[in-house]
Amino acid sequence: MSFEPHASDDPCDCDPLLPSLLKKIKQRLLSPEVLLPILKDLLERYPVWLAENGNKIDAADKERYMKQQELYKIIYDDLQQEKPTDSTKVLSDRFKKVLFNMKKLNDFGQPPDEMADIGAETPLSFLMGDPSSQCTWM
Repeated sequence: MSFEPHASDDPCDCDPLLPSLLKKIKQRLLSPEVLLPILKDLLERYPVWLAENGNKIDAADKERYMKQQELYKIIYDDLQQEKPTDSTKVLSDRFKKVLFNMKKLNDFGQPPDEMADIGAETPLSFLMGDPSSQCTWM
C-alpha cells in the first residue's frame, strides 16, 4: 500500500465541507452572543487604562491603543444592531464587516497586557491578536 500525497497544498482541499464548517465556526465566534460581552468589558476598561497609563507609554503605542479602542467600538456598535428579524443578506453583510474590522485590529498589534486578560473561559485569543495563535483563516 503506497501513500500518494495530496496534490493540493490547500489544507481546506481535503474535505469539500471544511470551508463551510470553518465559515460557520467564524460566524459563531464573531456573533453578538459571543463578542458583545467581551467587547463591552474592553470598552469599559480601555478608557480607564488609557487615562491611568497614557502618560507612561510612548506616543506610538498610545495611538495604536486608541485605534484598537475605536475599532472595538465600531465592531460593538455593528453587533448591537443585530435583530432576530434581520435577513440573511443583512446578517451576511454585517458578518463581513465585523470580520474585516477584526482583521484590521491585527494591524495595530497587541493590546496592553491588562486588556488582553479577557478570561480563561473565552476561546478568542485571535480577538486580542495573540501572535501565538497564528490564525490564518480569518
